[in-house]
Amino acid sequence: YPLAVAVPAVLPARFLMGVAFPIGLQLWAGGTDESRTASRVGLFYSLNVAGAIVGSLASAFVMLPVFGSRTSLIVVAGLIFASGLALLIAGDGSHLRKPEPSPKRWTWITAAALTAGIVLVAREVEDPFRAYLRVRFPQDVVFWKQEAVQSTVSVHRQPGGRLNLHLEGNHQASDSLAMAQTHWR
Repeated sequence: YPLAVAVPAVLPARFLMGVAFPIGLQLWAGGTDESRTASRVGLFYSLNVAGAIVGSLASAFVMLPVFGSRTSLIVVAGLIFASGLALLIAGDGSHLRKPEPSPKRWTWITAAALTAGIVLVAREVEDPFRAYLRVRFPQDVVFWKQEAVQSTVSVHRQPGGRLNLHLEGNHQASDSLAMAQTHWR
């Protein structure tokens, strides 16, 4: 079950991020003279590493607990998209094609159309934690869930009425008599 939800959610993003790095590097450093190429490549790599460090800390310890996984994913995707747009707008791309007049207005029109598309897609993105619980526990009614730095917690009501507590999607406790007796001791 976890793979059925995780692969479609993560694979396209990971693929696009993997493709974005060499394209961004080409846009940033490809059109410069050779004396500046090394410094531009070094700057690009250092910004990428710094962004990865700050991003991992901010997403785990700030964004996920405050905003949840859905909003955090949308914000991160938006930042990645914005950095790609900045590279698109900053460079004219002349080193990628035959030199010809390229009006800047088409770059802005393309950026606006892509932004509108991303906004429309982001509005429809399902909360991955909710999707995971829906796939893993299709018969249960989840009436409370919380994401935090160290765990995800959810409380479910099974079709028979029993309440279950889950941590990371794994059963921890229920309101059954046997479970209650175990915790009373």
